[in-house]
Amino acid sequence: MKNFTQMSCAVLLIAILVLTGCSGGNASSSTLPASPAPSSSASESVSDAPKGAEFNLRIGLNGSEEHVFVQGVRMIEKKIEEKSNGRIQVEVFPNSVLGAEREMIEQTIMGSIEMAVVAADGATPAWVPDTQIFTVPYLFTSTEEARNAADNFLLDYLEPGFESEGLRNFGFFELGFRHFTNNKRAISKAEDMKGLVIRVQESPAWQTLMERLGSTPTPLAVNELYGALQQGVVDGQENPLSTIVAQKFYEVQKHLVLDGHTYCAGAILMNLNFYNGLSDADKELITSCIDEAIAEQRGLVEQKDAEYLQICKDNGMEIVENPDLDSFKAATANFGETEAVKALFDTSLIGKVQEFLAANS
Repeated sequence: MKNFTQMSCAVLLIAILVLTGCSGGNASSSTLPASPAPSSSASESVSDAPKGAEFNLRIGLNGSEEHVFVQGVRMIEKKIEEKSNGRIQVEVFPNSVLGAEREMIEQTIMGSIEMAVVAADGATPAWVPDTQIFTVPYLFTSTEEARNAADNFLLDYLEPGFESEGLRNFGFFELGFRHFTNNKRAISKAEDMKGLVIRVQESPAWQTLMERLGSTPTPLAVNELYGALQQGVVDGQENPLSTIVAQKFYEVQKHLVLDGHTYCAGAILMNLNFYNGLSDADKELITSCIDEAIAEQRGLVEQKDAEYLQICKDNGMEIVENPDLDSFKAATANFGETEAVKALFDTSLIGKVQEFLAANS
């Protein structure tokens, strides 16, 4: 009996030690910490919510700390933590440390992280095809038009598509318009694009755009692009001013045309189940903080674009600031009617956006 009791005590002690070791061990650097579930009580106020309502928001995205999407997320972080008096903590994971945008969207849908900020026309169309609308060339002729359509039409229009995938889209950050650069000649009208070999992203939409402009599309990874431009493998490329400066393409490109063929937006996504579990007060707090950050982030982009443009000028680029946009629109007028583009999304959305802008400009 004595031996049995000693054996029982020993087994119990081992069990306690094992359990203690499991709960107290450090997580590996590749494992995200668990985030406490949000309170589901709609009656709790933001200021006096109980300790049990504390939770984290983990946000994954690409780009370094200097990237305007990351800076926008830092604005969200500061606002939420201040307005919640630290009750809601925001953890930001930049530099693709959680994977590419496709992986971060998947993690947000699964709830491995609460939020992600991703390019609306990048990996996002794999889940919500109609976000491909942001690749339609010359759909927006100004920043004001693009923001108007994004905020007051597309946000609501795309909502069912995001929700069907388990996502809540709060709105759109901004990266700016994409422009062409090349080493052959100044571009002032669409006809000047003929015969140029232009690096594009590997997508039927970008290939169709180049074909409509009479250029030869050449898909290349962005990390190969500088060398390809330097060696003359391609004549030019297209990107926002921020990328042109960050990648120092002004060192290997002579001409820049501010044609603004597409508008780059960043979708601010949250796991839908997580959002639905928030109290009404926390939903309002987070939404208001994101809305404020969107306005400030877009202001930052305007400021930065002016700085980037000056950097290009200072480094000897010849810039056409007012090209004949009507010629570009005419050359790409049938973009949505091509079979390659029709296969990507419901191209009737192009007409709906145009109708909205005509009625609300």
